[in-house]
Amino acid sequence: MNRILRKCLLSLIGVCCLAACSPGPAVPTATVTLPDTPVPTRTATLTPTATATATVTPSPTPTPTATLTPTPLLLVLEGTPLPDVLEAIVPASADDVSGLAALQGDPVLDFAWTPDGSTLAVAHGDTIALYEVRSRLLARSLYPAGGGVVRIAFSPDGRWLVAASQYGSEDTSYAGNLQLWAGPFWQPLGILAGFDRAISDIAFSPDGRTFAATLTGPAFQDDSLTFWPTDAWEISGEWKISQALKVVFSPDGLYLAISPDRYAIKIWSLEDEFQLLYDLPTSFTGEVSTMVFSPERAILATGHYDGTIRLWDVSSGDLLHSMELEGQEVVQSLAFNPQGNLLASGSSYEGNNIHLWDVDSGVLLHTLEGHTSGVVDLIFSPDGQILVSGSYDGTIRLWGVRP
Repeated sequence: MNRILRKCLLSLIGVCCLAACSPGPAVPTATVTLPDTPVPTRTATLTPTATATATVTPSPTPTPTATLTPTPLLLVLEGTPLPDVLEAIVPASADDVSGLAALQGDPVLDFAWTPDGSTLAVAHGDTIALYEVRSRLLARSLYPAGGGVVRIAFSPDGRWLVAASQYGSEDTSYAGNLQLWAGPFWQPLGILAGFDRAISDIAFSPDGRTFAATLTGPAFQDDSLTFWPTDAWEISGEWKISQALKVVFSPDGLYLAISPDRYAIKIWSLEDEFQLLYDLPTSFTGEVSTMVFSPERAILATGHYDGTIRLWDVSSGDLLHSMELEGQEVVQSLAFNPQGNLLASGSSYEGNNIHLWDVDSGVLLHTLEGHTSGVVDLIFSPDGQILVSGSYDGTIRLWGVRP
């Protein structure tokens, strides 16, 4: 099963791979005001490094204006037009959630809301499309140098957008780079760094002061977690770990969860200094595929290749609930609603459905059907009224409770 998933993912990434890595357009850094920022410290072997192969080089360019002209999207509407205000998606309303609209386009590799909730950025490989979801219009498209975008992330204050690109092949090995845009009008600042390794995940700390990227190479000893203070955008340190696959910060900034291999999740404390608290074990058939923190409580949800979803109390390491999907579904994606009392899971392999779960009881509340391929990503709007799903089938679907 894992080989099938891996080949599907590699083939999709291969479509949007880079032919070369070259700096993109830049704007004067004087247009961006950077805050003073502390850098995370740790007690292990955090070694300062300067592995970047390219840096942002300012050069004068016209400043983008806010007068962007949206263009219509090719949307397949389901039912009546999208209302301006919808009921929040919570356990009590989960059974009434249905499809609102769908956008057919290129395969979706990742997406993220702008912090104000007005715009959804979608990585399609060669482009990053900025959609106004309520009006269902394309506000703007960003064109990363060389394309190949596989991950995107906004800083919590909306000042930065970072895209991770990947190119190469399994035979020749992968490489990647990080590119940066400055908000609110997303001025391109060029390539932050290029690596002779793939970038498997990126994340901002909740206060926006620290950016983290995980790098993976042909050998486990090549894998590492890099830290970047966002006041300078230079690597402050590189932490060597094995199989750096996924990294997520808890919303309160107290914990860092890292999936260093498919069979373990390490929980680190970020208070005062880096300290390893404990490991969350998995099974041989239950490899970790995705994980996400609850926005309200110290709960970590993990999704696994055997169709299991586990909810963990991060403060103690205790297992709260273990939910299992029927059949041969793989848990490909997870998302909490803003209240943290409902969890959405997206499936792949033998099933392409979305399941809505009650966090307190672990009970399955509702199943959403519509995608014809794996649900690669899920995300709730900041107001909790819309659930967005993205799939390898090239469809972005909007789900909600109609009045």
